[in-house]
Amino acid sequence: MTSKELTMQAYELYYIIRVQKHWAPERSVHKKRLHFVGLRAFNRYIRRQKAEQAQNDI
Repeated sequence: MTSKELTMQAYELYYIIRVQKHWAPERSVHKKRLHFVGLRAFNRYIRRQKAEQAQNDI
């Protein structure tokens, strides 16, 4: 996979988790779990985006 494809895949994962969290019942364990999984997915997306930009700068 190219760097751009990996970045898009990371963003799609983050977006799916964000939508699931929105529809999860309030104060549920599932919602809390989705929050932390979503944070990890968002951080992965940001890292991929920075790596892609660094590769383009070279």
